[in-house]
Amino acid sequence: TIHKSDITDFRIILPPVKEQDDGIEVIESLDIEDYFKPLYPGPYHCLFKDCNYKNTRADMKSIGTVLLDHWQTNHGNPLQAIFYAQEANCVLPAKVVFVNLIQCTVDGCGRYFHSVYEKLLTTKVYIHHFRMHNIKQDKEKFAKHVKIPILKAKMSEINAEVERIKEKLAIDSQKGDNTTIRTPTTIKTEAAAKMPAKENTPAALDTTEKQPAARKSSKRRSSVAA
Repeated sequence: TIHKSDITDFRIILPPVKEQDDGIEVIESLDIEDYFKPLYPGPYHCLFKDCNYKNTRADMKSIGTVLLDHWQTNHGNPLQAIFYAQEANCVLPAKVVFVNLIQCTVDGCGRYFHSVYEKLLTTKVYIHHFRMHNIKQDKEKFAKHVKIPILKAKMSEINAEVERIKEKLAIDSQKGDNTTIRTPTTIKTEAAAKMPAKENTPAALDTTEKQPAARKSSKRRSSVAA
């Protein structure tokens, strides 16, 4: 199956995908260097076993970096990274998400950087060298281009994680449907409804008699002594 796309907008022709019995597609790679988000919209869920990470906010140009940082910070080597694109209902391996990778080879570092465009890889890692390792010369000695291998994860494991995510989404959706948004107005209304109604009895009325105001004396004291 070849996905049709607007070449004017995305400048890309999608390669064949593996179609699974349950409708989930595994996108193996992109034919040319380009951003995956417009073609495979999220939210994006990490498919590392029992990981509940989800990203909903990153834009087209930063999503790859965000997902790369998540994976290598929490799960280690990103070469076998894999994510589930919720709206597109497909699985995206490292080759689709990161496209190109380069690694810092400074002892004790090993940080990976990605770019949709291969020519920008060295710029990213060189900036890292300068900022984090104070390396200003011979920077090419401390960088290694990394080929992203074909996804090796078993489809049974992928399907199990996707199913777990879908079940969690369904539960969260039900919770959301049953939750009433409480505003200050609704809170006051609820409080008033719980209060017992006042009976219109004489005891409940104000029976205090008002005393007549003291009458002012009509006699005026003479200021002249008699």
